Amino acid sequence: MVYTRSQAFLPVGPFLGAKVRKSFTWNGYPFDEGLLVLLDMYGTNRDPAIWGDPDVFRPERFRDWDGSLYNFIPQGGADPAKGHRCPGEGITQEIIEASLDFLVNAIDYDVPAQDLSVPLNKMPTLPESGFILQHVKKKNACRLMAGVFLFFLIIASQNAENLQNVNKQVDKIKVQA
Repeated sequence: MVYTRSQAFLPVGPFLGAKVRKSFTWNGYPFDEGLLVLLDMYGTNRDPAIWGDPDVFRPERFRDWDGSLYNFIPQGGADPAKGHRCPGEGITQEIIEASLDFLVNAIDYDVPAQDLSVPLNKMPTLPESGFILQHVKKKNACRLMAGVFLFFLIIASQNAENLQNVNKQVDKIKVQA
């Protein structure tokens, strides 16, 4: 849930583009073959009509989510086998979950003040300062895992209230070894 909510806060990019393969009309608007269309990932994932309070970091909201392929589109919309959704989304989620396990269970570190603002005119959307860890130390039985992706959580915590919510969620994470 923490990973899923993090994707809503920070999709891989603000939008995706595609060309219409076959002409059609939707809600009275014609989409002609070859037309470039844009999918607003950032706006859809933060739509208050869908998510209520999208600027509050509450991963538990995904407990009751219906799993729709159209109202949560961190890496495109639709079924990966049939439409414009990244076929690597599942493995990406596994890598990030393994990385989060590593960051929570295998090492201790400090996160210094830094510029975590995210420009929405760049793809991929990354924090201006990157993501910096300091004073990194192994915990007792450290095992190596995939790279560092904690910045998804930190991006979501750009204000004090969200930071407290992120910290509470990280404290609750129990990863089975």
